[in-house]
Amino acid sequence: MDSIQTLSIISRSTSDGHQTVDDEQPNDLKIENLQRRRSSRLTSLRFLPDSILLAVFSYLTPLDLIRCTRVCHRWYLLVSRHQQLWRRLFLRPESTCGYIGAIHVRHVEPFISVLGTRCGSALLYIDLPVELITVDVLRELAIRCPNLQYLTLDFSSAMQLHDFNDLYEFPCNLKRLCICLSEVIFLEAFMRRIYGYLSSLQTLHIIGTMEKPTISSQDDVSNYETINLGKIKASAPNLRVINLYGIGFIDDSHIEAIASGCIHLQCLALNYCIRVCGTSFKALMARCIQDAGMLAVNWSSTQLKELDLASTELSEKALLTL
Repeated sequence: MDSIQTLSIISRSTSDGHQTVDDEQPNDLKIENLQRRRSSRLTSLRFLPDSILLAVFSYLTPLDLIRCTRVCHRWYLLVSRHQQLWRRLFLRPESTCGYIGAIHVRHVEPFISVLGTRCGSALLYIDLPVELITVDVLRELAIRCPNLQYLTLDFSSAMQLHDFNDLYEFPCNLKRLCICLSEVIFLEAFMRRIYGYLSSLQTLHIIGTMEKPTISSQDDVSNYETINLGKIKASAPNLRVINLYGIGFIDDSHIEAIASGCIHLQCLALNYCIRVCGTSFKALMARCIQDAGMLAVNWSSTQLKELDLASTELSEKALLTL
């Protein structure tokens, strides 16, 4: 017998109805071929249990998950029915430049339905472009997504706003809110509707339109307050981090207002807020950030444009020298 065992039992029907065994027919049913087939079954994705597939899917971006739904019916059901896969939604078009898998929403009504069914209570983070910042979308987030903690509202490309007179629901458990301002849109009418829902807010990002100081003097900057920082501060007493980036109207009076109410403040960023001169920094340090070295600095006579002391332990002498 050959060293490689073979299964050469090939039966065929004869004309008289009897079965005969043909030992001469070519046959690929060798032991090693059977083992290879068994191995391919074990390594095929379709034989993986749901728990393993869900663990793999959890590392994918929302855009990749949508692509997975087109593979087969089983994957479609897994991706659609397990809310833990939809904890973060990136919907702004500029997000597609990165690796987070931004989704472009073409039809608002099906998207609103998906928020309640596919995302639901598992949704933690969502960023909304201006066309999706509507009463219906915000209401669905407030009702269907109670665990939403991180919300980005991008008004930067807005030329006009939706009507928010009927906005009576808004996510009320937010930990972080990011608002991207527009050059031409005043947000006070919208903000009046949401002030009462910001009491749990701990981190506030307000992104202005001046990414870099490309103008020659402060007088060339319009001083229109497109958003009322004082009212936000009063409505969010638990703020710990405030990031004001590239906002032309922010000056020392706004810093004074922050110092008067944010007793839990731990971080204040003022990058490219060129109207801030530093005269209110001493009051800010005295009321919010208790540090003897920072209090000893004569901030009113400085000409600092930017100061970042993160992850440092500078002494009083070092600060005074600086």
